[in-house]
Amino acid sequence: MLKDSLKMRFFHFLAIFWLKSLRIHGDKLENYQPGILGIWHEDLAATTAAFAHKNIHAMISSSKDGDIFTNLAESLGYKIVRGSDSLHAESIRHLVKPLKNNSFVAMALDGPKGPARQKKPGTAWLSQKTNRPLYEVKVTYGLHFQLHSWDKSKIPFPFSKVTIKIQQSS
Repeated sequence: MLKDSLKMRFFHFLAIFWLKSLRIHGDKLENYQPGILGIWHEDLAATTAAFAHKNIHAMISSSKDGDIFTNLAESLGYKIVRGSDSLHAESIRHLVKPLKNNSFVAMALDGPKGPARQKKPGTAWLSQKTNRPLYEVKVTYGLHFQLHSWDKSKIPFPFSKVTIKIQQSS
């Protein structure tokens, strides 16, 4: 048990160092009115780094992987809501209050399990319910590699350039 705890703390330290090393360029959140940041699952690592310490409420799945990601995101200043728009429709309702209090919220457009790059209805519902804009976050990468997972996650190399483009969704 102690060995697992030490491994997790070491992993956490390395992950935070890696995310903070990324050179983030592009659109600044301060130039937009509060709304929903729709992020493709493949870009979670880069966008987590890009929007750190911006008082964002993020939805993260209730899975075991979600447990690890929650710990990491909280270290970077995110306020976390656990659940998903596909399995637990009631969990998305926890994002209504932060939006009405002029905060940004973030969630994966393609949900926790995909299919990749196919929008789920949760972000559009949340935008309509709160009358807040839905932004699609587009990411371009410098040096990176891509996983062979369902979402084809893109992992930028440490110290590489990541460019963020925020575009209001129609």
